[in-house]
Amino acid sequence: MLDLSQTQINHLPILKELKTLTRLILKNCKSITRLSKFDSLASLHNLGLSGSTKLKQIHHDDSFKNKGGLKVLDLSESGIDSLPSSFTNLSTLESFDLSGVSNLVKIRENIFVGMTCLRSLNLSNTKIEELPPSISNLKNLRQLLLSNCPLKTLPKTGGLTRLEKFDLSNASSLVKFEDGSFDHLTNLRYLNFSNTQITSLPSIAKLVKLRQLLLQNCVHLSELPSLDALEQLEELDLSVKETENKSSQSSKEPLAEPLKETEAKLPVKETEKKPSESSGELSAQVKATEKKPSESSGEPSAEHLKETEAAKSPVKETEKKSSESSREPSKETEAKLLVKETEKKSSRSSGELLAEPLKEVEAKFLENMVHLRLLNLSGTKLKIKIPLMSNLTSVTNLTELCLGGCKLSDTVPSLEMYTKLNVLDLSKTEIQSLPSLENLTNLRGLKLRGCKKLQQLPDLKSFKNLESLDLQETGVKEFPYWISELTHLKHLDLPDLNDLKTLDWEMIKNLPEELNWDHCGIFKFNEKRPCMSLSGTEFFQ
Repeated sequence: MLDLSQTQINHLPILKELKTLTRLILKNCKSITRLSKFDSLASLHNLGLSGSTKLKQIHHDDSFKNKGGLKVLDLSESGIDSLPSSFTNLSTLESFDLSGVSNLVKIRENIFVGMTCLRSLNLSNTKIEELPPSISNLKNLRQLLLSNCPLKTLPKTGGLTRLEKFDLSNASSLVKFEDGSFDHLTNLRYLNFSNTQITSLPSIAKLVKLRQLLLQNCVHLSELPSLDALEQLEELDLSVKETENKSSQSSKEPLAEPLKETEAKLPVKETEKKPSESSGELSAQVKATEKKPSESSGEPSAEHLKETEAAKSPVKETEKKSSESSREPSKETEAKLLVKETEKKSSRSSGELLAEPLKEVEAKFLENMVHLRLLNLSGTKLKIKIPLMSNLTSVTNLTELCLGGCKLSDTVPSLEMYTKLNVLDLSKTEIQSLPSLENLTNLRGLKLRGCKKLQQLPDLKSFKNLESLDLQETGVKEFPYWISELTHLKHLDLPDLNDLKTLDWEMIKNLPEELNWDHCGIFKFNEKRPCMSLSGTEFFQ
């Protein structure tokens, strides 16, 4: 092995005598501008040029024509702006890393034709807008990483039958798939389309080996394919950050109409429509509701404890009976419909996308996911109705459950069976009480922010492992004196206690360092305030 990483060399010496050299590493050689011929290095199987920012082109194209033994080629974060045609001869290449090559905009159409042994391809953080069709020739590819690429369309992936990891997260321009189905990707274990512009997913009904399905902040996603077959799934993230949701609304997207409540099993089929829909009644649309800005909470697993205001389905004052749905509309109704149609046409002519109707679906697909460890539906734009928690007996392996803003079927959720939970987020839900938390002894984070109907809390002093507790904007009006028993508590958001008449300081022995002092109002009780211990010094700064 020859490792010249982080040196100031600007070119390589002649290497033709090193016929047994297997690894040549030139990582972060910022001054190197060209490569010497190394076609005589018959044993070379690993070439690393990562971070060689001044290396713009590989001039000795013929150096790769006879590189039958090269297995690893790392050009990540280099200055390369084009790939030589001789790369098509890399028939033994197994790992090809081009991540962070910001000068690379286009790839030759036939570049992957000869790379029949390639197992890992990383094009993340490049400026590639289009993938060549030859990518479907990579029959042995296990990992395809396209995170933060400006791709608009994903080409057909029919040949990638051995693919296990597929990452398109942060490909913020992605809106279209040429594949109508991903059912051929039967070995897929990881699928990530977070922060993309997709409105729907191809069928994933046959991805029985899938472990992680991540669709975080897909704010335009209006429907899900069937998830019933994903029995091996361990992580399901459909959450939407509040800031993302607000930004999409501020871009002058038209608001949809209120949604009538339906309960159906994914996917919604034509045969499952209500009689009122089949008789011509206009399908209602979801009304986007105004979101409150989220506040920094500092609790554990922050990426899974995101919050947003739940979309609510307002009930119409006068809802027609199903028997009336076939009647002719009145003149007043016809006038209103005409105005709506005119507004739609106006919106289309201005180039704005109309929001599609979202049907509320009951999340019965969760019943089959016995291996699920992480479930995050916080802030999702999909109208998912969570079944009774007591009925979800199959998902007891959950360690993180985030349902912030979701519509729950029970306002007094039964949670005693989820004994493995580390994080529980029920923020901005309609829950009224938490009667059964005794068995959740592993809980480290509990988030109840915005649960306005929650007026009383159970005694949580037995939760010795609890590190973060958020009670802000709840209906709780009493000080939780038992927090002094929570010795591991690091972050606490108290509810608004400004209406509290008395406060017994003698019962408060210690408070965590991270506490919403300015909002909870407890310091209006200045008299007889004793000394107390604080876990940290932030309060005194």
